[in-house]
Amino acid sequence: MNNVLYVSSDKTSEFLLRDCTERVTFFGQIPCSTMTDLKVGSRVSDKNGNRGTVRYLGPVSISYKNPESVWAGVEWDDEGRGKYDGSVTDKGGVTTRYFTCKPSQGSFIKPAKLGPRLSFVDAVRDKYLTHDTINSQYRGEGSIKISAEWENSKTFDVELVGVDKIQKHLQLSVIDKVSLENENVAFFAPASTGPSLGELVPNIEELNLENVLISSWDDVFYILSQLPKLTRLYLSGNRLGDIPAALLQGEAKFHLKILVLNNTTTTWEQALSLATFFPDLEELHLEANGISFTGSSPEEVPHAEEAAAGDSGPAALPKPAESQANCPFPALHRLNLSKNGISNWNTMLQFARWPNLRHLMLNGNALESIEFGAGIANAEASFASLQCISLSNNRISSWQSVDALNSLPQLVALNFEGNPIGGGNLGPRQIRQLLIARVGNLATLNNSQVRRKERLDAEKQ
Repeated sequence: MNNVLYVSSDKTSEFLLRDCTERVTFFGQIPCSTMTDLKVGSRVSDKNGNRGTVRYLGPVSISYKNPESVWAGVEWDDEGRGKYDGSVTDKGGVTTRYFTCKPSQGSFIKPAKLGPRLSFVDAVRDKYLTHDTINSQYRGEGSIKISAEWENSKTFDVELVGVDKIQKHLQLSVIDKVSLENENVAFFAPASTGPSLGELVPNIEELNLENVLISSWDDVFYILSQLPKLTRLYLSGNRLGDIPAALLQGEAKFHLKILVLNNTTTTWEQALSLATFFPDLEELHLEANGISFTGSSPEEVPHAEEAAAGDSGPAALPKPAESQANCPFPALHRLNLSKNGISNWNTMLQFARWPNLRHLMLNGNALESIEFGAGIANAEASFASLQCISLSNNRISSWQSVDALNSLPQLVALNFEGNPIGGGNLGPRQIRQLLIARVGNLATLNNSQVRRKERLDAEKQ
């Protein structure tokens, strides 16, 4: 058996790369010659755009040429990017563990080999401001004239009309939509002498920060506090970690209407704990977060008040008259829980009394059946506003589950592709006809309109 040494991640979190000329004491004197901002917990990227989280900073036992070199131990978001599990084995057979991850998800890499980490301010300026001579020379003019030379050496004048309108869109203070998707944006607080987000882009209503390098909920709340007009925030692909208790104790209210947290490892309990901050939220997207509600019945799934208090005790399904008071997101009309491995339909009954829920997205889960009655007293009164349910690519094979959808009083749209209905003996056209015939009020099936003749033909079968 190999000897195993463990290096505490708590200790490595104290190791900050502060200045390229500074020597920091950490297992001896280590010269700092890398990125000055890197710390344990930082989000990083490589030259191919792979994202990961720094789990360790410091020397590594297999660095033989320079034992004091600083290495970044990175846990990548995608399996297969790395070849370590957070440990290394030296020539003497001694295994030293620096952090823990899946065997194909960890790497030890020189910080200088990682991609750049940008500030929000610099990224916005770089993408939305131009510095060409035309823009700087003629700022404020309604039109400009440019002399151009053709191939035969003849010159002519070209007048560009509407430059003032173009320049207006190049002024950051009037921009209302910003997308920095896939950019290496890691910093949001202003530099000591620079403008804050609120000063730079005060009118942003839509902000796309999907797959950037944001690493904490502190950054998210800072963004929200700086952009009071923000109504649509996209954060998919980031790893935000736990929500600090100090944030949850705040009383701020933000005016978000759309919040997208797909593939962020956000838990259901975390989502519920955020509800009090977003009273106007209309769409919540939590796709691919591993929210499976495994082993839970509706009575066991925590509601908002319990999640905020850390109480995991049982909670009764609210009565119809209590629905508005007990719904954590009273304005929500679209909830996306696709690709979460949900297998128990009964756990979805916790949403039965959400008064404004119109679209429930459950694509790519592991649901095998749909039934009403056992988990709810009055099926007809449940999902009173639900107009569309998306169930594509589940495991539903029984027509009884299809028939159960008639218990949804307002249902007019259904997505059902990729289910093993019909036992493999029916073609797509036959399945469509049977779905239309069995679900009486469908106006749209698999994003295709159900026409009157199609319904009449289906009901004759």
